[in-house]
Amino acid sequence: MNGKTNVTVSGGNDSLGGIIPLNPPTAFVVTADNAKCLLTWTDPLDKYADDLGQITDEGDQLVSQFAFTRIVRKEGGYPGTPDDGVTVTESSVRNQYQSSVYTDEGLTNNITYYYAVFTCNTDGVWSGSVTGSATPKAYDPILGNNTWEQINEVANEGIAASVWSVGDEINTTVLDGETITCVILGFNHDTLSDGSGTAAITFGMKELLTNKIYVVRKSDNIFTEDGDLIYQDGPLHSYLVNTIQPSLPSDLQEHLQTVNKVSSMIRRFVSGGPPYETYYSVDRTNTNGLKVFAFSIPEVYYAEEGASYGEDVWDTDGVVYEYYTTAQNRIKHLTNGSGAAARWMLRTSLKGETSFGSSTYWFAQEVYDNGNPSETQVHENGLQSGVCFGFCIGKASA
Repeated sequence: MNGKTNVTVSGGNDSLGGIIPLNPPTAFVVTADNAKCLLTWTDPLDKYADDLGQITDEGDQLVSQFAFTRIVRKEGGYPGTPDDGVTVTESSVRNQYQSSVYTDEGLTNNITYYYAVFTCNTDGVWSGSVTGSATPKAYDPILGNNTWEQINEVANEGIAASVWSVGDEINTTVLDGETITCVILGFNHDTLSDGSGTAAITFGMKELLTNKIYVVRKSDNIFTEDGDLIYQDGPLHSYLVNTIQPSLPSDLQEHLQTVNKVSSMIRRFVSGGPPYETYYSVDRTNTNGLKVFAFSIPEVYYAEEGASYGEDVWDTDGVVYEYYTTAQNRIKHLTNGSGAAARWMLRTSLKGETSFGSSTYWFAQEVYDNGNPSETQVHENGLQSGVCFGFCIGKASA
């Protein structure tokens, strides 16, 4: 399915001697949909002549005035003239479809349609053309009835948010055929690692895997000198990348986007005043190049920079996904919902120090079984926690 079209401009028509054509329309975008194409464009300005006879967009003498714009459609190649193909529409209202969309309906899926847009002035002189093409594809408005290939096509078209909604569900398998339900967490949220924009759709597990895994242990020795946990050296990241990701169905794996996650949170908490002041710092490392990832506290719980939780103050590591703004959606159960509610592990951590300097504590960040943020102190052997992961499909800027 072609996405937003690349456009080309042909020359104007000056066959009527001194009568001056308008410039071609601009910003012509053709977007494929199910059995239809969506069209937008910007109409040209009128032309004027100044005192020296130079043609401008402003002046004293009007020499070429907008009358209407015509959209022409063909199969097999671009229309070469305003009469070469089927006239889709004519608009005499300038910029009527600059921000609103004209819908060319009744098309056949899997056929490429070629469009050209021309503007005619009041003297009957046509402008040059701007062209674009798209191939409508079938998809189902019920997310779970689509293949990952179809979901990827819709995502790359830039229309996913108009087709599906946050919270829509689709089942897939992981590990040895264990079924998991994936939900749409948000659209255009995560930054693509190649710098080309954002991923179109972010999915996450609605519930948890059957088996828990151990949270980070002191013996893992993956803390910085400041006491920050390096997520990409930790057991959760290793489990997701080396065990979970390769076990996903191949038709899903081939469409996973690679995204970056930036960790830059700081939390300060004062308990009772000196000498009982406690300072916590959180993972400040970047976690780049991820196809399957765990979440951070701000992505799950905190909606904006500087959000407060009690006396805590945070610089956010991303923005909360729309799905997680509902408290109920943060409560997760083992075995894809058929098991007990359980805490689930995040990718961020805490370090605590008393103002005496005699005690240092490390904490793994989790979401508790009631949906609230939780901190589990890291002991030598660690504790087990539920597993929830996310992934991205499609390029919003494709």
